[in-house]
Amino acid sequence: MKATKLHVCGLIALLSILRAGTAGALEHIVTQGENQFSELFVKVESNDVIKFVNLDSVNHKLTFTFKEQKEIFSELSPGMAQVVEFSRPGVYDIQCDIHPGMRLTVFVPHLTNVKRNRQKYVF
Repeated sequence: MKATKLHVCGLIALLSILRAGTAGALEHIVTQGENQFSELFVKVESNDVIKFVNLDSVNHKLTFTFKEQKEIFSELSPGMAQVVEFSRPGVYDIQCDIHPGMRLTVFVPHLTNVKRNRQKYVF
């Protein structure tokens, strides 16, 4: 049952790309369940947000490493959610300090002369 719930949550996360409040930005959903993230790798555009949702029965303490600077971001209790905006291009390594095996990589590419319009690229 737990594995099925996690797979369903992962599928929901993949299908749940919603319009965010910032013009042109998207909201991506990453869930936490059974001491793992629903995704291993997420590519977002500058100013997109990721909503982290803790579906587990335990706390998770998110830490972000960006350009070799580690920052403890948030501790999420069961049922809590936290929205994080990614505005700087680069690679973000995210893990749970409580469960070091929980890892996620977020990639924000450098874009020039490209504008996004309704989830499509316009050159």
